[in-house]
Amino acid sequence: MKFRILALALSTGLAIAGCGSPEEAAKPDTASSDRPQVTVDLSGFPEAARQRANRLIEAVNAAPNDAQSAAMAGMFAHAYERPQMAAQYYARASELAPDQIAWPYLRGVVLMDVGRDAEALAAFEQAASTGTVYPPMQVRQARLMIKAGETDQARALLAQVTENAAGYAEARYHLGKLALDEGELDTAIEQLSRAVQITPYYGAAHYSLAAAYEANGQAELANTHRALFQQNQRGAPPNGDRLLTRVEDMRASPQQAIIRAGRLSAAGKLAEAAAIFENLLTVEPDNMVAHTNLIGLYGQLGQIDKAKERYAAGVAIAPEVAALQSNYGVLMLRENDNDAAIDAFGKAIAADENAGSAYRYRGMAYQRQGNIDAAFEDFQTAFEKDPLDYQAGYLLGGVFTGKGDYAKAVETYERILEPVSQRTPGYLRALAQVHYNTRDFERAGQALERARAIAVNFGQTDTVSDIDAELAQLAEAGVETP
Repeated sequence: MKFRILALALSTGLAIAGCGSPEEAAKPDTASSDRPQVTVDLSGFPEAARQRANRLIEAVNAAPNDAQSAAMAGMFAHAYERPQMAAQYYARASELAPDQIAWPYLRGVVLMDVGRDAEALAAFEQAASTGTVYPPMQVRQARLMIKAGETDQARALLAQVTENAAGYAEARYHLGKLALDEGELDTAIEQLSRAVQITPYYGAAHYSLAAAYEANGQAELANTHRALFQQNQRGAPPNGDRLLTRVEDMRASPQQAIIRAGRLSAAGKLAEAAAIFENLLTVEPDNMVAHTNLIGLYGQLGQIDKAKERYAAGVAIAPEVAALQSNYGVLMLRENDNDAAIDAFGKAIAADENAGSAYRYRGMAYQRQGNIDAAFEDFQTAFEKDPLDYQAGYLLGGVFTGKGDYAKAVETYERILEPVSQRTPGYLRALAQVHYNTRDFERAGQALERARAIAVNFGQTDTVSDIDAELAQLAEAGVETP
């Protein structure tokens, strides 16, 4: 259900009316002694939101010329999807604090979201005039420029982002997409490939990369990236927009709590993420997302008893949730309790027979027990159900190697070499080992040379050293090394 601010009962100064331009509503008013009070109809809001809104409105009324009060009110309106109100409060905050990038930038975001592109671009230009370089804003500016046909300006701005923030996948995507639209296939492939290296689950980048490879006559790679797009249609880079994140965090909802906890977890702030999920459970004790994630978080924090408590609580509510069982299985795998892990993954598979990762993890537990046949069957099933589960392919290739079925091992490893990722050097080294076992030293050397180049690109210095040692061994067999 969407909550919304229903009405605002005044039309001057900081008051937000249903008509009139944002600029008119945002004019400073130094004579505020007889200013009408801002009032907002908050019926339909959750209680916590009503209380917070009342505090914000009281702050605006108490200090009508305070930029922070206006900005906080704008962020609240933005969070609860009232763009006109948000734009006007942001305009007021920008006028009161012209040296701050946040308020004109967020005003631009609001205007962009409702299709007022020219005004949005002007707001971004105002934000840029503060002198602060902010890549999320530059990417938004470039998108609007591309839409307006100003492609040269957009390309220059995106190039600036990649110079200042080389790992900004979204800038790489838009540079690649722009090059693709203009028929510059080599540039498109270069930029889009870099985007999916940075963010392997970037669905839109895989889609455009497939189109670029198709246009370039590389059908096999095009098919690979089409499959990756199908697997990750909604995948996107992590949200690096800290200003917009502040807005999103103002909305008190279970979904927003989950998103925020996920961000913290991805940033390595595991205890903070766990605290958010625990708070969520005080409101929604049967929230299975919280129970499931807490198993993994407490496991990583080394708080095994707490992880087990959350598993028991989750099982009491919904034992058939595959993710709950899988997370517990991973916990047991980490604790070297292979029997418990196999039991949990079995329950996950019973709940969802397509849970490919559960097969892979169960195979790892079987492998630890020395049950190679059961491990082989699970690795094979995992890779069949999800051909993009390259870790399953890697494990399966290892079993083929152990069985001496080198042809199958080579075939399996070659299926997981594209697209390139940080794990690719490891896959190539495993492939080199198979070629070495069959005395095909030349192909072993080629695999290692490629692994070394990729490892250098990803800054994997220890891996490069290991590969150099392996290449030295091949040199003794007469194979040229870099």
